[in-house]
Amino acid sequence: LPLRYGTRWFQLAGRSDRVRAGVDFTRAGGPVLLRYGASFERTWMQQRASEPEPVDRPLLREEASGSAAGGYVDGTWQAASRVLLRGGVRADAFSVGGVATLAPRASATVLLGDAAALTLAGGRYHQYVRVPRPLPRGSALRNFADSARLPTHLRVAGATHLALGLDQEMGGGVRLGLEGFYKRYHGLPTAEAVELESATAHSSGMDVWVRRTSGGLTGWFGYSLNWAWSSEDATGVADDFVGRQTVSAGVRGMAWRRSVVGVRVAYGSPVSSREFGNVAERALGTRSIPASTQNGGADLETDAPLSTFSNAFLRLDAEISRTWNPRVAGRATEVTPYLRVINALDQRDGFFYRYSETGSGEGGVQPLATVPLVPVFGVSWKF
Repeated sequence: LPLRYGTRWFQLAGRSDRVRAGVDFTRAGGPVLLRYGASFERTWMQQRASEPEPVDRPLLREEASGSAAGGYVDGTWQAASRVLLRGGVRADAFSVGGVATLAPRASATVLLGDAAALTLAGGRYHQYVRVPRPLPRGSALRNFADSARLPTHLRVAGATHLALGLDQEMGGGVRLGLEGFYKRYHGLPTAEAVELESATAHSSGMDVWVRRTSGGLTGWFGYSLNWAWSSEDATGVADDFVGRQTVSAGVRGMAWRRSVVGVRVAYGSPVSSREFGNVAERALGTRSIPASTQNGGADLETDAPLSTFSNAFLRLDAEISRTWNPRVAGRATEVTPYLRVINALDQRDGFFYRYSETGSGEGGVQPLATVPLVPVFGVSWKF
């Protein structure tokens, strides 16, 4: 990934690996269905940076790793003929920082008639997130990662979720869904290069969808609106927020004999209380790094979920496939060659952005990555 920092170009590269092992059990005990289990997870992360011109000069090679071990137990209880309750708790121990967490979760589902269900759910969750190296106030910057605030370390962050949803069967294989949610994040990295400081962020939104999953022609239509705001009042306006709305639809059906054609389309556009042109500059301010090392840019990719997206996009994906059923060694098999065209309009973005300003005043909010037009050919074989 190329990054312009001040008037110079740098090349960034990173890799993340994760291995997870878990066991899950289910046991019925009278009116309660009990689920319990345990897991162990190991995460490795590597960051590299170099200056390609005039010669390829390595600037940074940082590695971080962490383990997490935990277990959970939850129970489901049919409290009444139309009321289903579920509750439980998960405990985790993280090797980074020696953090131990306890996360309760619960939900209640009420049947509204024979074809509709209303569910209220909430819970807490914890996981590792990537953060820049914590710096005590006034300390010297050690390397390129410190000055650019690259996320080279791991920290335990958490979130509290609350959701209210309605799921209704409309008949003819058609279902309608409505959901509203609120999420509060804590332990996130900040633009401040100060040890132990972390940000609290919030997000909220709604989803509406209609889908048909049976019959020769299936499809869906959905609308999603979500927005986010932070505890960091960097702009002087406490109710600043950024968000995105997305409309998506898809259809899949038999076209000729055993050939299947599918098309998916999505449109997204930004929703914000801020001007896109200078929001990132105001959010960064002059307090991110010591004054002696300030320059014209910084990497704000780690300030999620408040990354600012200023452009709309239109995505189109298409697929065609055909199925044959040959017999191999006397056994029935199913062979399906398929061709998929992902992002046929070459407008799909990756939803991750950074702020970069050049010495000439250019730059601003730029996509970290875009998804190009990608043709995919494959064969599915079931036996």
